[in-house]
Amino acid sequence: MTEVQATTPSRVAPLRCPNALPSSVGRCRAIAPTAATICKRLKARVALDTAGLQREALQLSERFVGNLGGAMFVLLPSFALWLKLVYFNRRLRYTEHLVFALHVHAFWFLMLGLALADLPWLTPIVLLAVPVYTWLAMAAVYGGRRFARLLRAGVVSLLYGLSLAFAAAGVGVWSLLF
Repeated sequence: MTEVQATTPSRVAPLRCPNALPSSVGRCRAIAPTAATICKRLKARVALDTAGLQREALQLSERFVGNLGGAMFVLLPSFALWLKLVYFNRRLRYTEHLVFALHVHAFWFLMLGLALADLPWLTPIVLLAVPVYTWLAMAAVYGGRRFARLLRAGVVSLLYGLSLAFAAAGVGVWSLLF
């Protein structure tokens, strides 16, 4: 165990942290009691034999899929925020953008369910229907010229893709640690 000094205004107290994780993970240093707990969890997940590591990998994918629902509580409002930013001149309230985001996400999840069905001919139709329907829904709700709407849809798609990447990374880290 390595001791690390944590300074507080009134006193100095040593914290304990595991010496080292396997070489691929790196060294572990605690700066707060929660960091020490995270270090212990990570060491317990990584320092396993081959069979334990395979079991942990299977559980990691299950935990990842199980935690994706919680990520929607961040993704859906972020989609509404991106819509609010690109359609700022429409003078719509954020809640109106949120209702549209709920509507579009409901359609996307329906299409995801159809794509996961074991019908290979249905997948290309679903992949075409998602952007077309979203673009037509934006036309019905927000209006505007085609090129401007296409440009705004591209900006929203880019920002939402970045949000998806950050949310997936966050869910991955959460699934690894907890």
